[in-house]
Amino acid sequence: MPFNETPPTPKLVHERIQEAKEESSRRVGVIERHQRVFDFAIKIQKQHPDYIKYRAYHQLISSTPPDDVIEGDFEGDDSVEKFFKSLV
Repeated sequence: MPFNETPPTPKLVHERIQEAKEESSRRVGVIERHQRVFDFAIKIQKQHPDYIKYRAYHQLISSTPPDDVIEGDFEGDDSVEKFFKSLV
């Protein structure tokens, strides 16, 4: 990399989730993806009482997050990014 170039900025989690979400639609198909998203969203709702505050949850269900959104993803097997990547 030349001296005057800045290194690329790592992608934020919500950007990575969006990319994985779009790729999953191409690979799995929209109808199957919607059913899996519905099932995963129910799981998140049961395990995380504050799920509605997470941008990742809103990306999962394609809704608008609140103004006081929590940036970030759920941990471990509840990760929205991991979920979409598992569909690819």
